[in-house]
Amino acid sequence: MDLEKALVERALVGVVPAGDADEAIALGTAWIRAGLGAIEVPVTVSDWPRVLRAWTRVAPPAAGASVLLGVGGLSRRDQLDAARAAGAHFAGSPHTDPDLVAEARRAGMVAAPGALTPSEVWTAMQAGADLVRLFPARALGGPEYVRSLVQAMPQARLWVTGEVAAGEIGAHRAAGAQVVSVGGALSSGPDPVRTAPERVARVRAAWGQNSPDPGPAFVLSGSRRLTVHRATLRRLPGADHCSLEPLIPGRSGHGVRLRRLLESAGFSPDRPTVVRSRDGFSQEVPGRSLFDAGVLQFALDGAPLAPEQGGPFRLYLVDGSDRCANVKDVVEILQ
Repeated sequence: MDLEKALVERALVGVVPAGDADEAIALGTAWIRAGLGAIEVPVTVSDWPRVLRAWTRVAPPAAGASVLLGVGGLSRRDQLDAARAAGAHFAGSPHTDPDLVAEARRAGMVAAPGALTPSEVWTAMQAGADLVRLFPARALGGPEYVRSLVQAMPQARLWVTGEVAAGEIGAHRAAGAQVVSVGGALSSGPDPVRTAPERVARVRAAWGQNSPDPGPAFVLSGSRRLTVHRATLRRLPGADHCSLEPLIPGRSGHGVRLRRLLESAGFSPDRPTVVRSRDGFSQEVPGRSLFDAGVLQFALDGAPLAPEQGGPFRLYLVDGSDRCANVKDVVEILQ
């Protein structure tokens, strides 16, 4: 199972409050039974490995990891080892420690170190973070700060943590956050265990509400049909993202390599492929060229690629071939 992809699909992570282990077990169990897809125990909970083991019995790995379990606040190797032994799927920290990131990835867990400033986010990405926990995002403006970061760093995969109010969940999604941690909305106030079903339903609805207009899209039509928006491209792993300037002389901007998307849509590198633009232009391209050299630009200077710049999606081949090196406003790639 691709745990990073599964965590992004679940999007909301319930975080039990610091304190007693038995209370954390009861609350997390109630969330699992109410349908929440990801739950985190911070290391500030007493005997937190016991909490994880108890949750694992409620949502066993044999069930296909339908519920992802993790630990937050990790700062030491021994804590990471304990999290792995207790069945954690993801490891979160309030800071970036490259050694912890590497160990989490080697252990098969999603590595999610913490960062706040653009430089810290970049450092976390360079360290190999699967997702970067933006903490505390509220201190610098909440959703608006997230939006600014995503515009400047489209390849950043951000997980917002730290006092996210229920009313801000949809705004964080609209701003470009991949994952949001939810605490107080699920745990504060009277009888959070008994009211868990209503609370879980409310935060899940908040994620669905105020969702961003997906905006422009293009279609990949292989053995499967895949509609791709800018948000789809931002969610691709960091290794798929690239700057155009070192690849294409005289060009700047941000794009993604097409291979992963083509594979997702069932394309074959051994078959010819047709690229179409909105104005009716159509060009046949060898499938291998797209797999090996296809780059799709979708941003320039941190902003969406405008129509007058060849956007919203502009295709390049960067293997030295002139064929299809510059198809503007791509709307369909089919095989």
